[in-house]
Amino acid sequence: MGEVFQDREALRELFELAKADEHKEDISYSLKSLFDTKENPVSRKRSAIVNAFYQNAANHRVSSEDLDLQELIDFINAHEITMLAPYMVGYFHPDSISELTVSWWTAEMEEEGLAKDPNWVGETPGYRLKLDDEANFIRFRTNGANYLTSGKVLAGDD
Repeated sequence: MGEVFQDREALRELFELAKADEHKEDISYSLKSLFDTKENPVSRKRSAIVNAFYQNAANHRVSSEDLDLQELIDFINAHEITMLAPYMVGYFHPDSISELTVSWWTAEMEEEGLAKDPNWVGETPGYRLKLDDEANFIRFRTNGANYLTSGKVLAGDD
């Protein structure tokens, strides 16, 4: 999804999604809903995020084979993947963002982190992506090896 937001219209739509969310400071929206309707819930126009997702799919390779988009969308739907962009609204403007940190969180990660350390602060793995660098993207291979041009970071509230 980080690569999707290299498209400035998709990034602007991400900010618009805050209006569709009950939390105005944070952006949280179901990708399943977005792919089901294929429309921006605020403007009711075709989703720029969905458009950028399909346009960027051609750039991805998994073990020298094309990425199966339907398989990825089925995974998103089955696991109810949600985009969450905390603290974005009121602190940032879409045109001023040159870098995004894309990370992931699951309930299992939180349970494991708290089991190991009751004072765990909730950091999750992530990657920084420079939005103005078209060559800056993450490639995943099926054997689990990561090939990327961005540095891995731990993402948390700070």
